[in-house]
Amino acid sequence: MENRSVPTGIEKTNKEVNTLENLDLIFSENLDEVNSDRFIDYVPHILCHAGTCSFQLAGKSFVVKEGDFVIFPYGKLASDFIPSSDFKVTVLYVSNRFVRKNAPHNNYDVVGTLSMLQNPIMVLNDSEKIICDGHLQNIKARLLDTSHAFYEDLMGCLVMAFFLDLFQTERFLIMRLNYLSPPNIFQKCVKK
Repeated sequence: MENRSVPTGIEKTNKEVNTLENLDLIFSENLDEVNSDRFIDYVPHILCHAGTCSFQLAGKSFVVKEGDFVIFPYGKLASDFIPSSDFKVTVLYVSNRFVRKNAPHNNYDVVGTLSMLQNPIMVLNDSEKIICDGHLQNIKARLLDTSHAFYEDLMGCLVMAFFLDLFQTERFLIMRLNYLSPPNIFQKCVKK
């Protein structure tokens, strides 16, 4: 696969020594680096636009297809990517630092991470796909405008809104697949 990573993102500047540090948000159009050392401290968020791609996660086989959304809590566990010739994705790598700073204030990330380790694929309906794609396009477009007076706060809010919509999608998926039963146990995990 051709590497088409777009290294656009929030560039953290260390004002004391005036050096450029790592980027918090990075977009790519392929899965070439999902399990690379470069992204060991990132969580890849992947929307499949076309085609299919088979892969392994902790020794278990999966196939992502058009309309699916994939989150690898630990990209290093993913391997053996075999994309179809028409495979097209948008990948948003979010640094763990940025996730910790901007994650919604609930306990759902623990439940979501555990479910993503069992099955990282969320099958989206048409409405959910439009919402996820809209978030990704908006985040990517706003990344480039670093002149915004509240740039990092703005990006944090955009990513938080994206996460909340993913949590909502994943919440219903988990309930539909009966990963947790009865539903009130799930509610206790989600609410503080």
